[in-house]
Amino acid sequence: MKRFLLTLSITTVLLCAILFFGCFNKVTPCAWVTFESEGYVYYSTSMYGTGRDHIYLYENESDAEKSGTEALSVVFEPRILGPEEVNGKKATLVDISTTYSMRVYINKKRAIYSPDKSIYLNGEKLTPTRVDDGEILLCLKYEGFTLERGNPNGKLNGKINILEYK
Repeated sequence: MKRFLLTLSITTVLLCAILFFGCFNKVTPCAWVTFESEGYVYYSTSMYGTGRDHIYLYENESDAEKSGTEALSVVFEPRILGPEEVNGKKATLVDISTTYSMRVYINKKRAIYSPDKSIYLNGEKLTPTRVDDGEILLCLKYEGFTLERGNPNGKLNGKINILEYK
């Protein structure tokens, strides 16, 4: 009888421990971001944006096949988790578990460029925290903006953040 109670007690403790620790599965807070514009948009799989940006905008699909023809590109820091399709839209999945920022590179030699245009997130104009204006490339850095989470409490809510250059 003592052996049975000891076995039952150990089994109960182990079962409770497994259930208790199962409640602490971490879900990485993420935001889905899509870029809406005329032209051809490509979402890369480069997690950290080293050597490749995360979102590319080309004037047309044939430009996407040539190196160095992007009209605009976007990099999220510190990382993305990859491209996905949400509600029929292509998007990139941005890790928002820590402080994040975004850099936008605009090729001033492409037809999309205009000094009067700005970057918008969910319909609101963003103010860059840093601007590097070169002869060919305009780099805009954004910090302190808010991406709406698409997986609160680990449940997908279908929220897509929309970036625009208009």
